[in-house]
Amino acid sequence: MYISTIFRNKKSCAKISVLFAAAALALGGCSGESGGGVPNDTLPFTAKDDSTELSDTEDNNTPDTDMPPESAGIDTQGELTLPETFFEPEPSPAHKSWYKYAEDGGYPAAIMYHLILDKPYNSETDLFVSPVSFAETLAILNAHDYVYVFADEYAKNDKKSVALTFDDGYEDNYTNMFPILKEYGAKATIFLIADSIGTEGYLTEAQIREMAESGLVKFGSHTKTHRNLTELDEQDLRHEFSESQKIIEKLSGQRCDSIAYPGGQYNSSVMKIASEYYDFAYTTKSPNSVFEYSEMNIPRHYGARSLSAERLLEIIEY
Repeated sequence: MYISTIFRNKKSCAKISVLFAAAALALGGCSGESGGGVPNDTLPFTAKDDSTELSDTEDNNTPDTDMPPESAGIDTQGELTLPETFFEPEPSPAHKSWYKYAEDGGYPAAIMYHLILDKPYNSETDLFVSPVSFAETLAILNAHDYVYVFADEYAKNDKKSVALTFDDGYEDNYTNMFPILKEYGAKATIFLIADSIGTEGYLTEAQIREMAESGLVKFGSHTKTHRNLTELDEQDLRHEFSESQKIIEKLSGQRCDSIAYPGGQYNSSVMKIASEYYDFAYTTKSPNSVFEYSEMNIPRHYGARSLSAERLLEIIEY
């Protein structure tokens, strides 16, 4: 239980002597409703008791303005409007990557992608990685003896490993990305927005089944509607998690055991409830900007259009 919860009762704090009260305030103990003690989301996940309120506003260092699901669709120029996602520019590594191969093994380097397309169709050009660039990335990973793991296989490995992940489930993941996976013998996880399956610009049911049957692609959840999870009550959160999981499992024939938080928006309450449905959850944070995290807030490198295969390798091997 966090310090701010232990000292939530102001009346009990008032009974402490002046000397001890001053000391407690200096340490952030009797913070009341406005002081410190807000849990850092980069710390290892700790389950709270059942009294945890869903109004928890733990800061995950991303804007709290996720686009509602109805905003995704076709714009007036006939181009697909993408669900809004907030991610950090890839910083220069501040410390040795904790997943880097070592004698006792290391954790996978997770990479976040969205679309594999030659020509961007909106201003968020870094979301659109060209097929040639993606193929170059797989070629250089293969040349450096990386093995590929799915998002639900996140664990220590005695070899250098990488988890390729794709958010939203766009149609180009089948038309452009999937053939490249097959060419290089790579594996990837696609996090699907369940309500977008079969809609214009997104993967169809037939495409999902074919990819699942190949053994090269697994499917995780990007929730049912891509809503900002930090703004939902418990009932709506459970609906987003459970319904998307059911739809994806029925369609793919696979167990859906991983999720990517829509727009990178999450807090401790979201993590706690998500852990009841999934064993692994991914964020949009960079591994080079946080030091400690758990299976319920795994950071990912950003596979950006402007990032060459060589530079990406430098970042994950630092």
